[in-house]
Amino acid sequence: MSYLYLDESGNLGYQLQTAGVSRHFVITILEVPDDAAKKAIEKAIARTMRNKVLGKRLPQRNSVTELKDAKTSIAIKQHFYRAVADIPFKLYSVILDKKQFVNHLQFNRSRVYNFITQLVLKKMHLDQATNYVMLTVDRSKSKAEIREFDAYLLNQ
Repeated sequence: MSYLYLDESGNLGYQLQTAGVSRHFVITILEVPDDAAKKAIEKAIARTMRNKVLGKRLPQRNSVTELKDAKTSIAIKQHFYRAVADIPFKLYSVILDKKQFVNHLQFNRSRVYNFITQLVLKKMHLDQATNYVMLTVDRSKSKAEIREFDAYLLNQ
């Protein structure tokens, strides 16, 4: 089984001059080819979190469960990258310059999100997959938006 992990960076706000609204919106998918690579990446994340982010003296169970790129030091990133250097994986991204897309964002951000996700997935040639693919999406949306997203991907 192949594993795909989708994450976004930035936001789909269209008033670019407003504080907290990013100029770019990025969707990235991490493709992990099998269970062994998945377990190795999970182990590298856990070790990085325990040893570098949370500190060895803190309990292992903590509410911090994600490495945020913008909030993570170069030293921690380098530690993590060394830990995953020999693990097979691929990264796919699409970067949206929102200045080029402002009118569409004003009407339906969910459709823009779905479209960008489709662009990333098309780069991956999933039509050639020979086994199952598990897609994990890191986002918090309403149940209706999730149903729309799922239906959109299945139709594509």
